[in-house]
Amino acid sequence: MSIFELFRKKEEKIKEPEPKGYSYDATSPLGALLKLSTGRLERYEEYEKMMEMPYIAAAAKVYADECCQRNPDTGKIFAYSSENQKVERLIGELLNRIKIEEKCPFIAKELFKLGDSFWEVVSEDGKGVLGFYHRPARTVEREEDNKGRLEKFVQRVAGSNTEFMPDEMVHFRLLEDVKFYPYGYPILEDARRIYRQLALMEDAVVIYRLTRAPNRWVFYIDVGNMPPEKAETFIEKLKKKFKKKRLIDPKTGKFVAKPDFLAADEDFYFPVFEGGRGSRVESLAGASNIGDIADIEYFQKMLFAALKIPKAYLANEEGFSTRATLSSISIQFSRSVKSLQNAIVDGVKKLIEIHLKKNGITDANFTITMYSPNYIEEELRMESMLKRVQVAQELLSLTDKEGNPIVSANYILKTVLKVNDDELHSKD
Repeated sequence: MSIFELFRKKEEKIKEPEPKGYSYDATSPLGALLKLSTGRLERYEEYEKMMEMPYIAAAAKVYADECCQRNPDTGKIFAYSSENQKVERLIGELLNRIKIEEKCPFIAKELFKLGDSFWEVVSEDGKGVLGFYHRPARTVEREEDNKGRLEKFVQRVAGSNTEFMPDEMVHFRLLEDVKFYPYGYPILEDARRIYRQLALMEDAVVIYRLTRAPNRWVFYIDVGNMPPEKAETFIEKLKKKFKKKRLIDPKTGKFVAKPDFLAADEDFYFPVFEGGRGSRVESLAGASNIGDIADIEYFQKMLFAALKIPKAYLANEEGFSTRATLSSISIQFSRSVKSLQNAIVDGVKKLIEIHLKKNGITDANFTITMYSPNYIEEELRMESMLKRVQVAQELLSLTDKEGNPIVSANYILKTVLKVNDDELHSKD
């Protein structure tokens, strides 16, 4: 054994020390509640449950509406072009046949929620794509080789497996993170832990208010000189008498027990023995801090931050304009919408390539885009251009003692204003 192998073995035996300090233990009840599963089906199930929260459902609709806006000039979501007129005609026929613009909001919402959206492609040689049908994401799996190349899709339903070749299915996926690769990373994933914390806090507040908010009564019952065991039995009988009244239902003629809400389950009964002050009833005030929901509001803010949507926008709060699109207000939201559009465009491109290939066209050049009113990006671009012009004017104003400019105009045009040689020498 060489000296290098000996040192290598010693290094393998050395373990890094465990970090000190408090952390959620997976075996503790709280740790189990807050531990996020990375299993695909478990994640999908929780995403579906998260959509039951009104704010998250509203956020999904906002994302879908912003992502699938129609161009006011053409009335279309998608715009496509090609130098080949036949290719352009085939693309138009395909998009109209499969009604992609009607399905676009559904795809966007599923990408927001799951990060994946699977659609079966029915095609025929010489005719192209004839049908485009949704398949539940939880039933479809990707199978790739050891180099990450897609081999096929497999749909598992009720114990039976159906295989699809790569050109028989389109997988829309939001590749914002490689954590769940080769599947998508949904926008909803960033809010998953916060959602759990908020749900726990809301349940705790509801339980606290139900148990602590109402006023309760303390009954002190004079039991004279009864023995303690008889006094306890007497108190129990008295409690039942106060809590329920037995009445006859005139429809059925049977006895029914009707609750008497003057005495709640939380009321207290205490026996007062001989020598005490006699029977009396006192009021026990409920909790006075039930209106304090600062902790709930904190987690709500965290949730909206994860969704990249201002709470005031969803809640339509006073003073927040909802006339403008959210993309023109929040740059983070605008970028998230753009990532959704990129994922949809990538899937539609693959669909078009399958359609063209089935029609005998394999080397066609085409472009397809989605309408996106990027007001913020346009404003930033205009602001940057205005600053460049201001800097250019200041440089042009710099002169020597004889009044000659220090910086040449060509240098300013090329370096500051980013004008290329073709534009510089153009007479237009």
